[in-house]
Amino acid sequence: MWSFFNLFKQKAKAPPQVEKKAAPVYTGANNRKSITRNARGYAYEGYMQNPIVYGCVNYIAGAVSTIPLIVEKDGEHVPDHPLQRLIDDPSRAMGRQRFVYDLVSNREIAGSSPVEVLRRSTEQIDPTGNYLIRDDEGEPLKLLLWSPYEMQAIADSDEVNDLPFAYCWETGSKKYTWPVDQLDGSCNLLTWNYFSPLSRYTGQSPLSAAAYAADQHNLSSEHNASLLDNSASPSGALKVEMKEGTGELTPGQFSQLKQELRDNYQGSRNAGMPMLLEGNYSWIPMAMTPKDLDWLNGKDSAATDICIAYKIPPVLIGIRGAAQTFSNMENARTQVWEDNIIPKTTDLCDELTRWLAPMYEDGESLQIKPDLTDVPALMTRVKERYEIANAATMMSLNEKREFVGLPIRGDDLENEDNPYNDILVPSGVLPVGEEINLTTVPPSTEEEDTLKAHFDVLEAELKAARNVRSTE
Repeated sequence: MWSFFNLFKQKAKAPPQVEKKAAPVYTGANNRKSITRNARGYAYEGYMQNPIVYGCVNYIAGAVSTIPLIVEKDGEHVPDHPLQRLIDDPSRAMGRQRFVYDLVSNREIAGSSPVEVLRRSTEQIDPTGNYLIRDDEGEPLKLLLWSPYEMQAIADSDEVNDLPFAYCWETGSKKYTWPVDQLDGSCNLLTWNYFSPLSRYTGQSPLSAAAYAADQHNLSSEHNASLLDNSASPSGALKVEMKEGTGELTPGQFSQLKQELRDNYQGSRNAGMPMLLEGNYSWIPMAMTPKDLDWLNGKDSAATDICIAYKIPPVLIGIRGAAQTFSNMENARTQVWEDNIIPKTTDLCDELTRWLAPMYEDGESLQIKPDLTDVPALMTRVKERYEIANAATMMSLNEKREFVGLPIRGDDLENEDNPYNDILVPSGVLPVGEEINLTTVPPSTEEEDTLKAHFDVLEAELKAARNVRSTE
């Protein structure tokens, strides 16, 4: 079979003398662009293409969505309140847990998560007829999530005011606006944002701080895939010994040789294929040096930086190098809940309360709170709290119950007739204020005579009992 390697079996004519040029070199340089620094770029090149970003976002959204949200009125849970029914069934298209999952995911990816409340009136067309004004009134019916990638705040260019004039969502021929009341800030659209030092009205995505780390991790993954395509090792060098009187490889010959190497010896399906050389060809392999292998450590370092941006312990995402013992996993899970999940859930509840409660007549007394009583990751802390309360000798039973989050027994903690308000101490502990006398006081003469009389009576009874037994 004819091969390109047969080209140099026959002696070639000497080419005319020309200016010597550098030999062509085939390299596999990667020209991949970095992540586009906007919300849509973070979604496509970060969340959709980077497994660490995907894992961190899903961990946070999944954890927050599992926490029940309850509505309290004057500190008491009101399960039948319309606001509680809205929280339990917020959307026409999905359940509560999925709704919260998507709401949190939008914020973790784009830095902002817009959600609209649907009320009883209908859309209005503005006087110019250019767009629809969604400014409804009445009690809330449902909540509707909007994509953060097309949402914009309409405001002064200098952003002096702490409120925008309106929010606008536009794509194609459709455009919706939600006016913002400049007195009390009320609006039928809530944008749950992260803090951004450059804008009052839009949030900064956590991935913005970790963009370079995500770039490095993506490039490392592509580098790894490229190595697999080349038999998991760097390409070697094909050396051609040119005979006297022969010229150099022409550009056409060089391209044909490169294509033949790629077709016959590169790629996963050609892994391990022996290279058959003839004539004056020799293959010089290039081994990976420790410096070449350093990209593995760089990839793990980039993954750790992404986890830092999202406040997720690397051990929970499965990053190599993290000590993945049972104790470390348990401590990391508790830490991420206390430092990340619970604060974000509390912030969500505060924003929903500020936004939705004024839409009800009794809104001033309403509060949305997270119910953390049955969170498995916090059971270790609950156990520690119970042990502290159980060991406390200066607390009553009701105070201990209140300390661990249980309802007290009786009316209040000040009722002295309630036995649950008594402070119980070990039997060997003397009451406060009691004088302790450790000296031995001898008995008086009267006490000695009384004790002796009792002793004589007991001795007589014992002697009589012995006599009765002997006669029997």
